[in-house]
Amino acid sequence: MILLACHPRRELSFEHTVELRGIVYDNSLQRETSDYYRMLTPTLERLFLTSFRSSQLEGSCASCTILQYSRNGNSSVIVHFRLRFIHQASQPLSSSLEEEAFTRGLTEALNKQGIPLATYGTISSAFLTRPSEASPYGIELKSGSCPGNTFACKNSQCVWKENPECDGHADCLDASDEADCDCGSRPAMQTANRIVGGSKASRGEFPWQVSLRENNEHFCGAAILTEKWLVSAAHCFNEFQDPKVWAAYAGTTSLSGIDPSTVKAGIARIITHPSYNADTADFDVAVLELASPMAFNKYIQPVCLPGAGHHFPAGKKCLISGWGYLKEDFLVKPETLQKATVELLDQVLCSSLYSYALTDRMVCAGYLEGKIDSCQGDSGGPLVCEEPSGKFFLAGIVSWGIGCAEARRPGVYARVTKLRDWILDAVSASPAFTALTLPETPSSTNSSSATTEGISNSITSTPRAISTISSAPATSKSATTARPQECGGRPGLSKPNKIVGGFNASRGEIPWQVSLKEGSRHFCGATVVGERWLLSAAHCFNQTKLEYIKAYIGTTSLNGADGNTVKVSIKKVVQHPSYNPIILDFDVAVLELASPLLFNKYIQPVCLPLAVQKFPVGKKCMISGWGNIQEGNITKPESLQKASVGIIDQKTCNVLYNFSLTDRMICAGFLEGKVDSCQGDSGGPLACEETPGVKATAAVPKTSGPAKPTQLPDCGMTPAVAFNKIVGGSAAARGEWPWQVSLWLRRKEHKCGAVLIAEKWLLSAAHCFDVYSDPKMWVAFLGTPFLTDIDGRVEKIYRIYKHPFYNVYTLDYDVALLELTTPMKYTSTIKPICLPDNSHTFREGSRCFITGWGSTKEGGFMSKQLQKAAVNVIGDQACKKFYPIQISSRMVCAGFPQGAVDSCSGDAGGPLACKEPSGRWFLAGITSWGYGCARPYFPGVYTKVTAVRGWIAQNLKL
Repeated sequence: MILLACHPRRELSFEHTVELRGIVYDNSLQRETSDYYRMLTPTLERLFLTSFRSSQLEGSCASCTILQYSRNGNSSVIVHFRLRFIHQASQPLSSSLEEEAFTRGLTEALNKQGIPLATYGTISSAFLTRPSEASPYGIELKSGSCPGNTFACKNSQCVWKENPECDGHADCLDASDEADCDCGSRPAMQTANRIVGGSKASRGEFPWQVSLRENNEHFCGAAILTEKWLVSAAHCFNEFQDPKVWAAYAGTTSLSGIDPSTVKAGIARIITHPSYNADTADFDVAVLELASPMAFNKYIQPVCLPGAGHHFPAGKKCLISGWGYLKEDFLVKPETLQKATVELLDQVLCSSLYSYALTDRMVCAGYLEGKIDSCQGDSGGPLVCEEPSGKFFLAGIVSWGIGCAEARRPGVYARVTKLRDWILDAVSASPAFTALTLPETPSSTNSSSATTEGISNSITSTPRAISTISSAPATSKSATTARPQECGGRPGLSKPNKIVGGFNASRGEIPWQVSLKEGSRHFCGATVVGERWLLSAAHCFNQTKLEYIKAYIGTTSLNGADGNTVKVSIKKVVQHPSYNPIILDFDVAVLELASPLLFNKYIQPVCLPLAVQKFPVGKKCMISGWGNIQEGNITKPESLQKASVGIIDQKTCNVLYNFSLTDRMICAGFLEGKVDSCQGDSGGPLACEETPGVKATAAVPKTSGPAKPTQLPDCGMTPAVAFNKIVGGSAAARGEWPWQVSLWLRRKEHKCGAVLIAEKWLLSAAHCFDVYSDPKMWVAFLGTPFLTDIDGRVEKIYRIYKHPFYNVYTLDYDVALLELTTPMKYTSTIKPICLPDNSHTFREGSRCFITGWGSTKEGGFMSKQLQKAAVNVIGDQACKKFYPIQISSRMVCAGFPQGAVDSCSGDAGGPLACKEPSGRWFLAGITSWGYGCARPYFPGVYTKVTAVRGWIAQNLKL
């Protein structure tokens, strides 16, 4: 809330920002003539005015004016409005009084019942957002500054709008948001210490990219801000601080500098951030002043510097570029500039991956699964993001990371929005900043001059301002007023053939893809789900004749030139009985092949998900097909196209399609467009890769009649999960863990652990019995810590009960009860562990113990003596960050983020035991699974005993 004082004795006005829950933002709210605006606005005005009823301000609020609607990151509606009060001298009115009365009244009004808005949803709750979090639109603050998530105009006006700079619309009264916008374009285009997983860049594709060379050897990257200024990473200059040993090469994609457009310039000054910390890499930014200005052309252009309030949302696709190593520990840098697309990651998630070493001056980009990253040699280079205007803005500067393109080790970049004010101050040549430069001497003039190579023989020009929108008057940030030429676009980049935004697929990469042809014409895609069965879209068969349809499988070529192409006739097409050709509800059809397929490396079925399978919002999945490569283009690509798309929130997508979606539909793609399926891709697959080791296959229901599939063959990906899994532990003493049991297969070898919970009952992991489920094959050894010269008790297993909901693919409900043939007699070395009640809480951070005879290192041999190790219970939310998809409410994580201690092969089924203040030990978990053994950020996963306590009690009659 911001006080806009007008007449202290008669009238006061207050402005608020409120977030509304239960309804979804739509762009039509920007139009006063839209149905959504006309329905929502009077409703809110009445709601806000009546919020002061039953308060001492009742009757004082004279009017409510809606100023603007905007959206929150979660697509909820943000409303900015003004309340006008008639002030009475006998009734003092303060901002705190007004805010308290408003908040209380608003909460009470919505708590009674929500406010329905027809098809737009129901307002269920509203939250007052303070100025530090959301500032009203167009307010002039007395301090002359604006909150961090607003745009600061040069006239000190604050604009509440996401990224208004250079979007082609003047939002500031002085139009300063559209000034100095000749940046971020790429006129040469016709249409990170660290790039792994990238591809070669074209000339002019990254005209702001600079190669910084120390004594003629490429050392770091940099980005062009103006004709005389570059920005890079401060750590590039830890060792070599003398500007004379550095040179900047611009206008080239080649490290050898053979491009005729290459320009070489000397460095006059190196200015590192005064708060730069070499140990933590905080404030890792430096600006470099060139000895002479560069002349901009289509191969040399500045990147746009974002405003301090510029928003780069998590999940946004951006670009990194550089000449760094192509893989970690590879000693040869590429000859040609590399580029790669990376995704901006959630700050909290990334911070957890790096043991919370990130600061507000850092941002992460990459992928949790690795494979694409910047690497040594890319440091200082740009992380750029394209905005809808087509302009490229500098979001980050390549800073640091662990390894290159490793899983759960994304690249870390200096966050430019947090450093841009210092950058602007530094390039204004303030003497207050520390400059790594030597006194001017006649001998230094040669090194300070800029030279060109090839056809560029002159680089002299007039210095120009940085292409950004300053949050203060122009005179305080820029020494000049000249504006640079057009920059930041890439009209010279030849666009690849696409599924609209995709790439050519390799042979065998999508082995379930099918091309359906009527005669020689490809008209739809399909997916292999069994030897005789395909899935496609029902609408593909509205006007086709079955006898003319053929399925082409095992090929990426539309002309079927692959030697492994299989052509099969269609015996039957069964459309869903509820298929609606008008609204395309239940748009699915099953195709029976005339003859069964023979699976090979080019022909494989896709996994069908279980009915309860979740595909979370934001999950990256793959589309493929031979559809049109752009809207309106009737030419189909010759090769199979693929593209990565994200699952979109159902409510958001429903709004985009005017609430025409049903529960049988799901959206995928990107809100900004550019990647999508198109005409000719219909019926093709949207395939989502599951986490290594967790398959999403499902059985096709068995029905009467011949040749119908009963269960899909093995499909998906090779397991990387070490199911049987103590690393980092120590030897246990006899009787120290009297409930520990060793399960032996055929009396020959230890296979799994178990835990004694009653005289005749053991608990273990259900997956231990996936292959060998006959209880006669198993025996239990109790009362001994040794696997050799066993001196304990040996008992036969009478029965094995797996949990009825146990899922062999996801390892959900991974628990089994084992009944012994004879009851045990308790001794000092054989005792049961306490079972917790289902309401028992094992708090996050609790120190517990794991025990077992599993491998003492990943890939190692079994231990001959029982091992023990202390681990910490990890909270459910943190656990889901380590394993974002596959953690259920029947699972609990334990270990340490840095790894070093974990269960491993052979420990499965063993106990996770926690000691309570009473001195008794309770069973918190059963060793289930994990990724590797003791790997950083991959803790052990255990079946949560409290979640299955009811099932245990039911079977034991406890």
